[in-house]
Formats: sequence, structure tokens, C-alpha cells
Amino acid sequence: MKHQNHDTMSEFIRKEILESVSNLKLTNEEASEKLGITSRNYSYFKAGKYGCSMETMSSYIVNICPDKHEFLNRLEIAVKEAESKL
Repeated sequence: MKHQNHDTMSEFIRKEILESVSNLKLTNEEASEKLGITSRNYSYFKAGKYGCSMETMSSYIVNICPDKHEFLNRLEIAVKEAESKL
């Protein structure tokens, strides 16, 4: 169950970050800087090769996320939905 929740949260956060970056029209370099990761790692993250660390998620919430409360509410819903499918 823990592994399933981790995968669900990682993919949810990845999609949220990519959507916010797109909506804000940030370049890859701007996004990587705001997330505190290298441009190369951001490219890997974008491609789904790397997951999201707690540090990256924290940087997203502080530096990019347009609505922190809404993000956390949607994350909670995604986790509960994943748990209900187990």
C-alpha cells in the first residue's frame, strides 16, 4: 500500500508541477531554478524518468504553486482514490 501511495503521489505531483510550469509559461531553466534542481534533472523529471523528492515538492509549493490549499486538497483526493482501489 505504501508503494502504491508513493507512486500515486509522485505522478500526481509531477503532473501538477508540469501543468503549473506550462500555465506560467516558465522556461525549463526558470522551472529548474525555482524547483532547486539542475536543468538536466528537470528534463528527466519532465520525461518521467525521475520522481519528485520532498525538497522538489517543497520548492514547488513555495515558488510555483498557484494555490497551495487547493493543491493539497487535490493530493488528498488522489491518495484516497488510490487507497480505495487496493
